[in-house]
Amino acid sequence: MNTLSSGGLIVVTCSLVAASSVIVAWWLIDHGLLVKNQEFLNATYPIIGLVYGTFLAFTIVITWGKFNEAETSVTSEVTHVSELWRNAEAFPEAVCKEIHASLFVYAKEVVESGWASMAESGHPSPKANEKYQEIGIPYYGFEPVSETEKTFYSESIGQLNELGRDRRYRILFAGAEVQPVVRFFLISGGILIVAFSLLLACPSLKIQIAVTTLIASLTSFSIFLVLSLQEPFAGDVNVKPTAFTTIVESFDKRLADKLTCRIQRK
Repeated sequence: MNTLSSGGLIVVTCSLVAASSVIVAWWLIDHGLLVKNQEFLNATYPIIGLVYGTFLAFTIVITWGKFNEAETSVTSEVTHVSELWRNAEAFPEAVCKEIHASLFVYAKEVVESGWASMAESGHPSPKANEKYQEIGIPYYGFEPVSETEKTFYSESIGQLNELGRDRRYRILFAGAEVQPVVRFFLISGGILIVAFSLLLACPSLKIQIAVTTLIASLTSFSIFLVLSLQEPFAGDVNVKPTAFTTIVESFDKRLADKLTCRIQRK
């Protein structure tokens, strides 16, 4: 079941439970007693709603922010891979080809095994780790001679470090999730908000059912949104490997057309 269907099912279920709870509450709770204490309830409920609503909104903003940062880290990582590929064309042909091959294999491995591994376990695949380590090998044994090679070599080392940083960010975001205490407060607080609305003395049963159902649906959807975004690389609402897929296709075409290294500048 996809995320949209799961979210719809959860919202509908919570709404039905809330509507049923209103009917049960009308049977079990003395309506006159609620009317007598309505002034106190009217003063208390907004305070509880404000505290929970602030916490819920803050959690959504933080979770959504991390999701966007995960997407940004992927884009930045692919950008550095592309720049390393371009900079390598200033090096001797043998070194250039070795760098191009390592970058192509790494990007391809991230798409083929890295993404699935992050979605399932929150960790990168061992193969992707191995191919990442191989990217730096051509640089370790290369000593630039000309000023052009020295300039591009220095720039490439900086890009290589930036690539490593963005990769670490991507891996950290893949394993991030809402802390258990936060998850507990979100769910228990949502139940409390809906349950408290049952104590509000509304003259009409239909109106109270409608209002309580609305509160339950909005609250359950908000909680579901937070839990869906907590793992940016898992589920249907996730960061897609589109950037890596695009760069792999571009590298593959360049290699097939032999538009690489010094051959490209002839």
